[in-house]
Amino acid sequence: MNSRFGTYQATLTPLEQRLRLVYVDHRGNGRSGRPPLETITIEQLADDAAALARHLGDDRVVVIGHSFGGFVAQELALRHPLLTTALILVDTTPGQLGATRTVTILDATVFDAAAMARGFEILAGWSSVDRLASIVAPTLVLAGRHDVFTSWPQARRIASRLPGAELVIFEDSGHMPWLDEPDRFVEVVDEWLAKVLG
Repeated sequence: MNSRFGTYQATLTPLEQRLRLVYVDHRGNGRSGRPPLETITIEQLADDAAALARHLGDDRVVVIGHSFGGFVAQELALRHPLLTTALILVDTTPGQLGATRTVTILDATVFDAAAMARGFEILAGWSSVDRLASIVAPTLVLAGRHDVFTSWPQARRIASRLPGAELVIFEDSGHMPWLDEPDRFVEVVDEWLAKVLG
């Protein structure tokens, strides 16, 4: 867990009216440890997040994943279905069976070049496409119409394979709709959470 998540922590606070937000540095990144690079896989990152949730005493969580974090969030929902109460995927893709590019634009993020390179390496062989239908958590898929990193058709691709998933395209947004359309983003997420969590 990292208390310095810059853009995320500074701008997602409206969601704290309904959720306790916990920000995670993936292994090899930020303030997390630097284990051997071969231990960095999407599956391991998902297991790490699940272990953190359980360590914090949570046995049911709403998982929010943006961009690369969306890959981890999908894997977490697949590997830990009983832990995942609901899933929110923001500007992500179902993996490398399609044309996608991932670029980070967060100034406050602490990078590790080796871990970042490993991240791109593992993405080349990871995909959730054929497994998405087995995600049982209610899922909200969000995308900016003008996202040049993870295009909105990739979001539609995810939603079309998830039974009952809801897809919302933010017409005036790029890769970070909560920055481009903050009021609408919070409204969409809050209304959806009220519906699925009661």
